[in-house]
Amino acid sequence: MYITGALTIMAFVTRIVFHQEAAAQLLFLTGSIVGGFPIAVKAIQAVRVKVISIDLLVTMAIAGAFVIQEYEESAAVSFLFLFGAWLEQRTLTKTRSAIKSLTEMVPETLSRKLKYLKDDCT
Repeated sequence: MYITGALTIMAFVTRIVFHQEAAAQLLFLTGSIVGGFPIAVKAIQAVRVKVISIDLLVTMAIAGAFVIQEYEESAAVSFLFLFGAWLEQRTLTKTRSAIKSLTEMVPETLSRKLKYLKDDCT
């Protein structure tokens, strides 16, 4: 994700500041390949087990942008997808940590009482 983002930013800077369209397109293309490769690998793995995943759809979007030679679009799609996956993973990690902390706060005596109540109900 970091490399794809850096290449995409460098491509925009190259285009806007230095007015080098060919170099910018090369940077966009490189960013698309670097970012799109892990997404495509996950898509292929999912297809092997007969699952159509979001990775497959994103891979198709990146490939479509390649076909119409819109390398800026393919770099943006790959970066945004990787960034979204990173945010999702970070959120899940924090959520799991918070839930674990909450479960550790449960008093032991309450757990025992609930166990006895559960035994009485059966």
